[in-house]
Amino acid sequence: IIGDLRGNITEPGGNVTPGGSNVYTPGQNITIRIKVEDECNTSVTGATLYYWVAHDGNEYNCTSKQEEGNGWYNCTWNSTGAVGGLYDVFVNVLKANYNNETFRRNSSFFIDVPANLSNGYVSPTKERLEETFTFYVNVTDEDDTARVWLWRRKDLGGGSWGAWQQIGTYQDCTNCSNTQISWTEHFDLST
Repeated sequence: IIGDLRGNITEPGGNVTPGGSNVYTPGQNITIRIKVEDECNTSVTGATLYYWVAHDGNEYNCTSKQEEGNGWYNCTWNSTGAVGGLYDVFVNVLKANYNNETFRRNSSFFIDVPANLSNGYVSPTKERLEETFTFYVNVTDEDDTARVWLWRRKDLGGGSWGAWQQIGTYQDCTNCSNTQISWTEHFDLST
């Protein structure tokens, strides 16, 4: 007689909204937790489990696993080097006298890779009494949308500074990789 396995992946729980409990940054440990029972709702112990997580064609195995007891199992995966994005969790459960089963929890957690700003510069580089300047910066944020603002303030001399003023409007860069964005601002003696 062969039995059937049932699994309920309870962690991570899918709270992936900004600030949610299942939003992580690269390098954080993420614990995957599953309850395994048979078709009679009896806890299954002594099973062999294989865990992995996947996002957009990238798969990572979780090998730091343990059996907690009473049908509960877990594995802690370190997300160092993982790409950003929304992840599904998979657990394959094997046990003698049972049909092997693979369980999946879609959209279980999100790895948020912070945006990176690089290669900022201004053109022209020489200051004159009146000039139009263009400010450039490259943006990388491959897992979501980066909203970028440019601000300025005037040096009033003697260690004093004027109020911060936004140049133009913010710019959104969605799933960008080293994408250049720019703002143009005209300065004269009054600004």
